[in-house]
Amino acid sequence: TINDELQSRNMGQNQLNNDLINFVDSVDIPIIMVSGDRRIRRFTPKAGKILNLIPMDVGRPIGDIKQNFDVPDLDLVISEVIDSMQTQEIELRDRQGCWHRLQVRPYKTFENKIDGAVVVLMDIDVLKQSLTNTKAALDYVTSVAATVTIPLVVLDRKFQLRSANPVFYQYFQSSSNDIGTDIFRIFD
Repeated sequence: TINDELQSRNMGQNQLNNDLINFVDSVDIPIIMVSGDRRIRRFTPKAGKILNLIPMDVGRPIGDIKQNFDVPDLDLVISEVIDSMQTQEIELRDRQGCWHRLQVRPYKTFENKIDGAVVVLMDIDVLKQSLTNTKAALDYVTSVAATVTIPLVVLDRKFQLRSANPVFYQYFQSSSNDIGTDIFRIFD
């Protein structure tokens, strides 16, 4: 019966191992697990493609990997995360100019001990471009509103002042300090 129990546990362990390997291989996010001494433990295929990692890189220090990103010292960031047990996030650009968010989290064991770090790289280029385009559009609209010769005001749902052009402030003897104020109080 002991052999049967051992065989059953081995089968369960093999199934868990197969599940984890398939899970890691199917994740379409660049993820690298590093040990407490900052050596590569595992990585997803996407991380392999982006960071030019090969299976033989497992066991190598993360600091030895030539990065495609402008991270001042990834090894130091990982050390700080391991020591402080605090997640760190950095926005960075790759050599092609695309934006990414690098997130480094502590790797915790079942015993709640820190045994390394998990490095995740998320593509945020579309988000950054949208933010840049939105800011440019807002700057354009603001500059147009500033040239209009009649009072122009933007209110929220509660009729509170969100923004106004200089003519509004001058005409109603108001200022940008009134942002957030009920519009009817400004008219009093």
